Amino acid sequence: MQFEGVLQGATTSVDAWAIAGQPVAGAISWLERLATRCCVLIVSPRNRAPGAASAMCAWLEQHGLPHEVAARLVFPSDYPEAALYIGRSHLTFSGEFPSLDELEPLLTKKA
Repeated sequence: MQFEGVLQGATTSVDAWAIAGQPVAGAISWLERLATRCCVLIVSPRNRAPGAASAMCAWLEQHGLPHEVAARLVFPSDYPEAALYIGRSHLTFSGEFPSLDELEPLLTKKA
């Protein structure tokens, strides 16, 4: 899923290490529930920068995501092959997080 605009409120600047802004309402609890049912990959232009994944994990934890959940997230440097993309140009994120039951038919088994 896309970090900017889905988890983090969209900002004009994408600095790899200094992540500003607040989470999208409901994002952290939704991500925590989703991560219990499948492998979650977080995509961002930041991902290619050294240390960016750690910065995003720290930001997520700072906003309430448990460390053990953040540690299971994957931050690929390129868009990976996936069963489902949640972002601005895939399964369109409109500000409302779909229920996990709605996503269930689209999700692969937890890796």
